[in-house]
Amino acid sequence: MRLISIPFRTALIYLLAAAMLAGMWAANGGLSAQPAQAVTGNQDHGISVTKNCTSPTIVGHAYSCAFKVINSPLVDTALDQLEFTGVTDVVNATSGPQNSGNVIASLTIASYTGGTQCYTTAGAADSNGVHSAPTGAVAAGGTGANICILPSGGAVQFASFSHYNVAANDPNPLTDTVSVNWRDQCTGGSSNCSFLAEIGTAPGSSAVQTPTNTPTNTPTRTPTNTPTNTPTNTPTNTPTNTPTNTPTNTPTNTPTNTPTNTPTRTPTNTPTNTPTATATNTPTNTPTATPTPAPVAGCSPGFWKQPQHFDSYKGGLTPNTTLTVAFGFTAAQATQFQASTGINPNETLLTALSTGGGGAIADMRHIVDALLNSTAISGYPVSRATLDAALIIVTDTNPTNTAVVNGVTVTNIDQLANVLEGLEDPCPLD
Repeated sequence: MRLISIPFRTALIYLLAAAMLAGMWAANGGLSAQPAQAVTGNQDHGISVTKNCTSPTIVGHAYSCAFKVINSPLVDTALDQLEFTGVTDVVNATSGPQNSGNVIASLTIASYTGGTQCYTTAGAADSNGVHSAPTGAVAAGGTGANICILPSGGAVQFASFSHYNVAANDPNPLTDTVSVNWRDQCTGGSSNCSFLAEIGTAPGSSAVQTPTNTPTNTPTRTPTNTPTNTPTNTPTNTPTNTPTNTPTNTPTNTPTNTPTNTPTRTPTNTPTNTPTATATNTPTNTPTATPTPAPVAGCSPGFWKQPQHFDSYKGGLTPNTTLTVAFGFTAAQATQFQASTGINPNETLLTALSTGGGGAIADMRHIVDALLNSTAISGYPVSRATLDAALIIVTDTNPTNTAVVNGVTVTNIDQLANVLEGLEDPCPLD
């Protein structure tokens, strides 16, 4: 082996350089270095908004998108804490822009990361417009937020939401834009931060698909013929005796040479059989319409979300029962349900009944409604077991799987909800 000779002075320089690099590595936490929480000088400021829309969307169905708001240190290098108080979506329909208005309170919070928290009450703002003491924390899976606070590195994911149903003449693809009203709280220490209200946006789109007609078996009420015994008059031959008068032969005296009366045979009336109509009972099959009893209707979602009706929850269910518990999801089924619908399986039945919006959110209002009907109303046409199995099938990964609910074949959650909505009202409960 050949040894390479390095002058002492050169070696010393190498050692000092290595020591400096090691010190810098340790000071910055190696490869997983995190930025300091206080910065100075001029920095970048901003917020990140992302959007994920379901595509394709069938004509007549809800245009649904999920939103995410992020305070990334790669965007806001000042490491400021940010707040936002409004979320508005505009769909660019053929009939004109469809503006949702501020829907932040209607959005379901799917998840938080990095210490982010949303609140129901913003509280008072300081002279810069900053809200430093909001109250009423909204848990993941809940709704009703009016302000969200994002520390540096934090984010909030909202579940899929809809405020517009696609029309046949809409552009293809159909586009929209979500806007977030936000403000920098300027907590990082940079010298160029602004407290002015700002707007962050993100675009979205979905391919428009024309529906195809697929025949489904729809039960109809058909009267059934039930034979009944109805007496009818049928003539029968019954002999009756009718007396007749018969003259007798009486000889008369006649003078001589005068022809005498010779008795002649005179026809006599003899009894004859005269048919007489006598009514007899002969059973005849006469069809009569016997209507099939109408199915028992259920209550609507509006009934079950009212506090005065909470005592009508049966089958071990309460307003605070989670979807996972209520429908008996396994861990894998709960994960697939959320992937399919964008809805947190750990949200409560009351949250599902109360959350506004279209698409899967609207579908789940009717499905949860049917679950409560099936456990509380005797004779309701869909059993809890049938409903549990159907919901798992229509949210699984195989689009060819089908379920039969009340005689109708369904392949997706929208079809399932349509069948169940048709069973609502009149409500038989008080």
